[in-house]
Parts: sequence; structure tokens; C-alpha cells
Amino acid sequence: QRMITSALKIKPNDAAALSNLGTAHLRNGQLEAARDCFQRALKLQPNSVNALSNLGTVLHQMGRFRDATTPLRRAYAADPKSVTVCNLLGACLLKTGDAQAAAALFDAATQAEPGDGDGWANLSVALNEMGEQARALECANKAVALRPRSAAALAALAAVLFEQGKVETAIETYREAVALPDPSAQTYCGFANALWTGGLNDDAADQLR
Repeated sequence: QRMITSALKIKPNDAAALSNLGTAHLRNGQLEAARDCFQRALKLQPNSVNALSNLGTVLHQMGRFRDATTPLRRAYAADPKSVTVCNLLGACLLKTGDAQAAAALFDAATQAEPGDGDGWANLSVALNEMGEQARALECANKAVALRPRSAAALAALAAVLFEQGKVETAIETYREAVALPDPSAQTYCGFANALWTGGLNDDAADQLR
């Protein structure tokens, strides 16, 4: 990072160096600094897929999902076969309520990389929100088969089971998910909802603490 910063002092309009510095900030969790670097890089190279997708990543991590769709749509237009861009844009669209568009992107990602368990989990979540539980269950099972120790895959399966009225099985599946590293806040909320529905009110409250 120091070497990149030194290089930029000599050549401040080096778009590649700015992107590299932004990536370093992103890895260190310095989101605002990363955002500024990628925005500066894009002023120099407006069509850089790398800078566009990384800016989208930063905004997604900031929770600015609608804002993130702007650079990600541009990245997708430039490189529609990028699995990373498809998954990230799909995730942002899902957060902003466009499950159908998200599902189309996740479907493209899984077709390009059928061995990607996270992609199948993403597709399952989108289909479940669309009310297509049969397809969602199929995708969730694929995700778990590919990544049996993935909290995201198990949470996707649990969400479908819950929507199908299989509350007890959903609770046990959520319980497996939250026991794994890095379950999302959405997973805890889904688990709490399943526990409430199952009459386990005290356990549900614990998940929301």
C-alpha cells in the first residue's frame, strides 16, 4: 500500500494504481477510502470493469444497494459474462426489491459456473421471494450439496422449508446455519421468525439480541 501511495505521488493520474490502492483499502475494511480511489480511477478510465465492479462492491458493503446498481449495471453492460458482476448486481437488485431481475442474473451466473454453491444459494433466495418454492428448493439443495458447510446455503434451504410450512425442519436447518462461521443478519432474522412461528419465543428473542 505504501509503494502504491508513493507511486501516485509521482504519477497521480495513474488509474491502475488508484484501483490497486482502492483494492488495498477494501481488503482493510477502509470503505470510504476505497470508494474515493475507485471514483478517481473511473474519472480517468470511465469504462474500467474492474473499477466499476469494485466500486459496486464497496457501495454494497456500505449498504447503499441502490447506488451500487449504477456502476454494476455499467460493468455488466461491458462484461455480461462476468460471474462476479452477475452475482453482485443480482444481490443489490434483490435488496432493492427486484427479485425477478436478480434471479435472471443469478441464473446466468450458475449456468456459467454450475459448481458455485453460493450462486445456487443466491438463485434459491430470489426464486423463494418470487414464490417459486419448487425451483428454489432444487437450487438450495444444489447449494448445500456443493457447500455443506456454508451458512448461506443452509439458510437458503431453511427459508424455502419455512415457506413450505415445514417449520420444524426449517428451525433445525437454521440452527445448523448459525452454528457455522459468518451467518448473515438475515439468517438470524429468518431463524428468529421460524422460532416464533414454532412457539419458541424465548429462543427467538435470543437470536435478535
